[in-house]
Amino acid sequence: MNNPIEERPLTDIREPFAALRLANLRAEALMGQSLAKHGQVSPIVCFPSKDGLALIDGHKRLHSCLLMKWPTIQVRLLDTTGRGGKANMIHLNRLSRTITQTEEALILHSLHKENLLSSTEIAILTGFDRKWVSRRLALVEGLHEDVLHHLKRGSISASISWLLAKLNRNNQDRCLHTILKHHLGTRDVEKLVRHLCSNPCSNIPACPWVVLDPDVPVPASSHKAWYRRLGDLNRMLCLILAGSVDDTIPESRNEEVMLENSMSACHDVLQFLKRSLHDDPAEPFNPAPF
Repeated sequence: MNNPIEERPLTDIREPFAALRLANLRAEALMGQSLAKHGQVSPIVCFPSKDGLALIDGHKRLHSCLLMKWPTIQVRLLDTTGRGGKANMIHLNRLSRTITQTEEALILHSLHKENLLSSTEIAILTGFDRKWVSRRLALVEGLHEDVLHHLKRGSISASISWLLAKLNRNNQDRCLHTILKHHLGTRDVEKLVRHLCSNPCSNIPACPWVVLDPDVPVPASSHKAWYRRLGDLNRMLCLILAGSVDDTIPESRNEEVMLENSMSACHDVLQFLKRSLHDDPAEPFNPAPF
């Protein structure tokens, strides 16, 4: 890129395409540290518009400079338009590997909806294959509005949005609620989406851990459910204690450890129940794994 670099006031820079980039607070913090230590190594890229200089590449650098209250910033100007600027956003950020597939999809979707370009025209403008353009467009068009909103806000990651796109729109919204409520990460969302895709008639569970990790104890849903569990425990204890005395004698170190852990767990359960019976404030019971 041979365009000259200019020093321009920060007040000249506009961000008409800011909604097409996803929030990344960690990356912006690292950029701020780099600028404070080394100064501006590479210029931001803009093109002239009627309102000032429209930013194409360098959103993190611009935000960091604004936070540090720098008066000016180095700018490289391109002779292009809004359409060309969006196409350049993809190419410039692909070179530095700082753009996600979802951001590419948002840019292409903007060219389609706002600039009224067909997928063929977008492919010619960007230089990518038409099938590639169609796949990216399908990603954004298949997302529920709430998912897209939280994606742009940074509440969910681009990888989670890719996973949610595999579900129908109604399930996306309900799954999003579960993700935000339980603070699920990408791996957990992948398990949940896989479960829903393989069981299309199943509902999203109120407690996702039933699907994500069946071994994790799930809190009882109601007072009656808790006492039903207590009755099940009582019947199980009666079944276990129905054996002869010889049955309880351990014959290996593993059996000794299991018996000791079981005795300890039973003691903790009894103490918990005793405190509950006498109306003492009881801490939630968290059984230790065997």
